[in-house]
Amino acid sequence: MGTGWLRPIMSNSGLISTVAFKLAGGPTFFGLEGSVGCAGQALDLLNVGLGMAREEVVDLQEEEDGCGGVVIVPAYGGLLCPRWRPDAGGVILGLGLHTRPRHLVRATMEGVGHMLREVWDCMNTDLVRSDIDIPEQLFVSGGLASSDNICQVVATMLDIKLVRPTMLETTALGVAMVSGHTSGVWTLTGMASTVDTFLPSLNTMARLRKIDQWEQAVQASLAWGEQKEASKERTISLESSLPGTVWLFSTAAIVLLSMAAQQG
Repeated sequence: MGTGWLRPIMSNSGLISTVAFKLAGGPTFFGLEGSVGCAGQALDLLNVGLGMAREEVVDLQEEEDGCGGVVIVPAYGGLLCPRWRPDAGGVILGLGLHTRPRHLVRATMEGVGHMLREVWDCMNTDLVRSDIDIPEQLFVSGGLASSDNICQVVATMLDIKLVRPTMLETTALGVAMVSGHTSGVWTLTGMASTVDTFLPSLNTMARLRKIDQWEQAVQASLAWGEQKEASKERTISLESSLPGTVWLFSTAAIVLLSMAAQQG
């Protein structure tokens, strides 16, 4: 998210301050960004790893219970912004005999939405602290943005209007636009594209219930990571103690054999 050109904002919420862009002869513009680590790959795991369709029977009219009680934390490469816990593990909670593939797909989408929501909440905190107005809508782009389902879920989790341009590869488009502007081929004014919009569709209480379930699932993810690290440390401790143990027992054995030989 762009934060202006006066100075970079140093985040207190776990975000990354970065340079956004600089046009020839103009000031440097700065921004805040946050990485969630595993978004598209989380859905690819369902598709490639488990053989489910990415859009398998996801009914957007059943947003409140569309997951069938399942909560997924797609921390398959750890949890990045704002927690920065690479040791966290992916978890699936709430499975039952009623669980169907569509519930897992929906829960994965919501898990991605929750990770983006945490980044958005951190941005709000840093923007308010820096006296910068919070946007009333967000633009989305990239491969995942081609999915209406994903866009609707993200709009609901972030509780904000989501705007999707016709051209989804905005990073490449931005480079081309700036290059053309710098070369004098065109100007940047008046370059707009038609858009789709997505509005939040859950009431406040239903959304807060989902956030509460997510927080509980994240604690399980973090606890699993801590357990893995503790097990690793115990293994290392055991392996490091083996040489001394072997020396002790071998020395004792030699002494006993020597005493037995003398008595014989």
